[in-house]
Amino acid sequence: MRARANAHTRVPPIRESASACVSASVRQEVTSAEVDRLADAVRALVPCHRDPERFHMDKAAIAGELHDLARRLRSAR
Repeated sequence: MRARANAHTRVPPIRESASACVSASVRQEVTSAEVDRLADAVRALVPCHRDPERFHMDKAAIAGELHDLARRLRSAR
């Protein structure tokens, strides 16, 4: 069983440090680990009264990753 995240748990970085050109050429295949990572990030996403903006920034980053994932799935057909 996985440990539950609390309000003080920081969501792991969603974006990787590689440039867009490198990422586009290397990361065309969608992996289950990628989907698991996004699911874990959503599960850990909770508002924090100390930094309410962080919740919205993390949510936007996760949404961006999901849109990228959907685009890659559409282009793989």
